[in-house]
Amino acid sequence: MLKVSGLSTSYGGIHALVDVSLKVANNALVALIGSNGAGKTTMLNTICGVVRAAHGTVLFDGEDITYLNDYEIARRGLLQVPEGRRILGSLSVEENLLLGGLAAAGRQVQERQGLDEVYALFPVLKERRRAPGGVLSGGQQQMLAIGRAMMGRPKLLLLDEASLGLSPLMATTVFDAVVHLNSTGIAILIVEQNAKRALEITHTAYILEQGRLVREGVSAELASDPSVIDHYLGRTAQPAGRH
Repeated sequence: MLKVSGLSTSYGGIHALVDVSLKVANNALVALIGSNGAGKTTMLNTICGVVRAAHGTVLFDGEDITYLNDYEIARRGLLQVPEGRRILGSLSVEENLLLGGLAAAGRQVQERQGLDEVYALFPVLKERRRAPGGVLSGGQQQMLAIGRAMMGRPKLLLLDEASLGLSPLMATTVFDAVVHLNSTGIAILIVEQNAKRALEITHTAYILEQGRLVREGVSAELASDPSVIDHYLGRTAQPAGRH
């Protein structure tokens, strides 16, 4: 579905990404982890057209989308839930969701069906559908940001720091939603500060450091690798599958 080859991106002479390649297959759930400043968000922004690549190619469903505008990419079914949520606080919950449906332009979509699916996944949004988005809690705003992307009928969803700033309980709710969305056939590439949890829910993972890809593999295997535990999961972290 997604094939990134030799991607490089620069900001004012600083190399944010250097020759990075990765793949996301149909229905896959993939993690992108690394320390702060590793280039993870830049990677997502470059894939979805917010940032221009200096070199390399991004193929989506076999089409070269490297230099398309972000809205053109979104209309093809590649959507991002950005870090910080970026909902429109003055609009109601439902108005925010309906705006998300604009990304589905040119693809068959039933507005009411989309809303029902979002409300089934996040019942609290239905309860608060008339409330301004800005009065929601941080966790509810994250649900709204994910729901807004769902309204665009994504084939591939890019999630940037979905659990950032959330309580452990709310973060679990969000991670459960991610797994559910993937089970419905949506491919997902997730950037996540909670590397341990990201490796637990994903199939495969890539590790970035200083803009370069340093590791890749099966998530469960990376989660039990001593060097990954030491550098990314914390010295006291337990490998996945051990209790």
